[in-house]
Amino acid sequence: MSRFATAVLALALLVVGQAPVVAQVFPRHTAELDLNLLSQGSREHWVGGYLPQQGLTSIPEVWMFDRQGKLVIPRTELLPPGASHFDIKHVTADQSGNLYAAGQVWSGAGAGTGAICRIGPGGKTILVIKTDDFVPWVIAATKDGDIWALVVPLLLQTHRTTTNEYNTLWHFDGSGRLLEQLLPRSTFGPEVIPTLGFADVGKPQLLTTSTRLGVYVAARSRWIEYDLKAGKKIIDLTVPRPAAADGTLALLGDLSMTESDNEVYGFFGYGHRDAAHPNVLYRLDKESGRWIKIFDLTPPAEYTWVFGADGDDLVLRAGERTYGWFPAKTLTATTHAP
Repeated sequence: MSRFATAVLALALLVVGQAPVVAQVFPRHTAELDLNLLSQGSREHWVGGYLPQQGLTSIPEVWMFDRQGKLVIPRTELLPPGASHFDIKHVTADQSGNLYAAGQVWSGAGAGTGAICRIGPGGKTILVIKTDDFVPWVIAATKDGDIWALVVPLLLQTHRTTTNEYNTLWHFDGSGRLLEQLLPRSTFGPEVIPTLGFADVGKPQLLTTSTRLGVYVAARSRWIEYDLKAGKKIIDLTVPRPAAADGTLALLGDLSMTESDNEVYGFFGYGHRDAAHPNVLYRLDKESGRWIKIFDLTPPAEYTWVFGADGDDLVLRAGERTYGWFPAKTLTATTHAP
């Protein structure tokens, strides 16, 4: 057994009178992944027990691990039929072990077209959805197989502002049929492009559970939540970013949403990490529209990064290759607001 398998996650110091009490939680499950593949992969985000990855080179490669650390989709060059190149913008997974890749494909000269690919266990492409003049920038898949995409027009990919109007959120069924288009671009501001992500703000994200779809537009610090069963928007919040004591605004690293209660957790950090600017885990209070601090993720704690959710567990990383599954309710039960 790895030394991390019994590692303790040292959480926040809770002050009771003058005596600090250290709250500690053990991981429910751990897994060690291939460090060589991890070091060559994209931003880590666990989805439904899977970690989809894309290569960092110009070659459009994808692969995926499961919660046991097994490589369930081998390293595969992804080229949809007839394509000469695929510029992958985002990858995600569903609970059935399919990997999804979204971006822009070329079949020769010209501007190319937007596309979403579903790759089954083993690495075979089993579905290609063409999105024509729109690039799916961020995607998410539901338990029922539906696909959601936050899109941007091909010609606006390198723009920082626009006054053009278009629907930013697209919804497909499991066969790739377009069901609806939501969230007109202008709802985010007169010139805002909601797919933009900046180094000092964070990137847009889509999250799903069995009953909810969450849309986070980092450029506006805005959280929008849909009830998938009712088919309607139920929450629309502008949530100010957390700040350090010196006023420095935190950068969003990752968002997670747990399955049974649809709680949203945010992992925030800063351009540099020191005692005054630690990595911090927050919970989104949907009533007040603010981030509630859970704990600082700083040494000597072994798990200092948060990378997604698996059911009702948050998945944290220790070192470079070890992941631990922590029941989110256990973490929040030991914490306090800042």
